[in-house]
Amino acid sequence: MSTKWRLAVIVPGALVLTLSAAGVAFAAPAQASGLFGLSQQSASIVYIIVLFAILYFLMIRPQQSRQKKHQEMVRKLSVNDEIITIGGIYGTVVKLKEKSVIVRVADNVRMEFTKSAVSQITGSKEPEKE
Repeated sequence: MSTKWRLAVIVPGALVLTLSAAGVAFAAPAQASGLFGLSQQSASIVYIIVLFAILYFLMIRPQQSRQKKHQEMVRKLSVNDEIITIGGIYGTVVKLKEKSVIVRVADNVRMEFTKSAVSQITGSKEPEKE
């Protein structure tokens, strides 16, 4: 009488042990599959790429958009524009230079700022006679 029995023990990442009536057999570990059937190494690379894509669309791209809007606003600065600087100083543009702007903050008080220090343009007013 022949006995036909088989027992397989499978441990992830380890050898596969098969017991049968014919004897004991060992097999190499099966390739572990990760995300969508990819190997763990490939899944790690895909994970990193997806992470960078998320960072790009949530952080880098909006910052570039804000920077372009700010550059456009600075380019459109003109005399008599009312502005607010990044330091919170309110004033009126008196003169534009290549890289700076002279702002009147009070009577007989003028300050010079770099153009990048202008935070926003709040309005434009008619020239005052001094």
